[in-house]
Amino acid sequence: MKKAFISCVCVLCVSINIAKGGSTNIASKDGPLLSYDHVHDFGTIDNQKTIIHTFKLQNRGNQDVLIKRIISTCGCLTNQISRRTIPPGKKASLTVSIDLRNINGKFRKQIFLETNDRIRPTVMLECIGKVSNILKITPLFVNYGANCKTVA
Repeated sequence: MKKAFISCVCVLCVSINIAKGGSTNIASKDGPLLSYDHVHDFGTIDNQKTIIHTFKLQNRGNQDVLIKRIISTCGCLTNQISRRTIPPGKKASLTVSIDLRNINGKFRKQIFLETNDRIRPTVMLECIGKVSNILKITPLFVNYGANCKTVA
């Protein structure tokens, strides 16, 4: 419940920022300014894989960018960042792994970064794609009825 609330707050913050005209290319470079790719599309992949993508982050400002917190919207998502402090002009990498074993169909997974960027303190990165099953069994469960006895 708490995770869902935090995710909703982050999405709201990002939406407000976009509505105010926020973008990754800001003319003023005073203070920390994080530049990044918003979305990575994996395309169609099978569900037997753990997929990995590395987001590139760059500080285009004149002060350090501090990555205060990283929030994933799903337990299937893990991440690792190369550095939490990005000096001016330098880069960092955020590597994201998604376990697809329990995902079917289209997916959209978000990662939120809480930073000290004065323009966009909350940044949303997104991984999208479609999972195709190698083997599909229907129905998933079989009910043998109440009279079924188990053999030990």
